[in-house]
Amino acid sequence: MDKIYGTSIRQDGLQKVGRNRWDLFYGFGKDDDNEMGYNWRTTFDHQPTIDEVKGAITAQISSNAQKAIIEGYRWDGIAVWLSDENQRNYTLAYNLAKDGNLGKLPTVKLGSDEEPVLHTFKDTKELTAFVQGMQQHIQMCLESAWHEKEQIDWSIYE
Repeated sequence: MDKIYGTSIRQDGLQKVGRNRWDLFYGFGKDDDNEMGYNWRTTFDHQPTIDEVKGAITAQISSNAQKAIIEGYRWDGIAVWLSDENQRNYTLAYNLAKDGNLGKLPTVKLGSDEEPVLHTFKDTKELTAFVQGMQQHIQMCLESAWHEKEQIDWSIYE
């Protein structure tokens, strides 16, 4: 789905906008750097089935959740990039440290590529707080997506 800017309200629905064009609108959001809000939109060259509509919307919600997981965690006010690889590495370091099998506490790159911040954990307590915060962030993003999917009124798309 594409972000379509220029709205101030949510406009969920399916609209026929031509002989062979149907636009599906879902959601509403605002970016920090944009005054106007946006809806998600995808276009079909046929009247989509309810299963196609559900597929498009749930895929977008899942994509939004994944983006929030990767880009939304902040630790001590600093952005943390939570790619799958980073999540595994942080969890592995934590598991090794708590078992006493990590000779040296890890140094991680926080922030962005443009403004990196290297941080070496002082002790396992600090590393534990970091990893627990990461896990709580991931769980919160997933629960938010699950809740959003449960709240959809599919009847407006039929």
